[in-house]
Amino acid sequence: MLGPEHPLTLDSISHPAKALADTNHYEESAQFTRPALASKEVILGLEHPRTLDSVHELAEALLKRDFQLNFNEAERLYTRATEGRRKMLCAQHPDTLLSQYALEEMRKTKSDALGTGK
Repeated sequence: MLGPEHPLTLDSISHPAKALADTNHYEESAQFTRPALASKEVILGLEHPRTLDSVHELAEALLKRDFQLNFNEAERLYTRATEGRRKMLCAQHPDTLLSQYALEEMRKTKSDALGTGK
């Protein structure tokens, strides 16, 4: 028996969120991801790779749910995931690059939407 604080148990909490996001149910995905993230932050730590996975997933769900409304929070989360992954995994790790790419793409989309072209 793994117990409620085991990393695999914590990961299993995130599985419904991933499934909901994959089926375009972003509001529900965010509702599952937030408590999973909070548990991982307390149990695993703020910079644990599994915690940072949830940070990235929450940013993604928020952006897909409502880009304009959630831009600032998603940018904060993607930045946290990128910086944490860079520190814990390395700058060239695929997960780090994924978060960095998502952050850059989000900023470009926001810039294009505002017509600033930066």
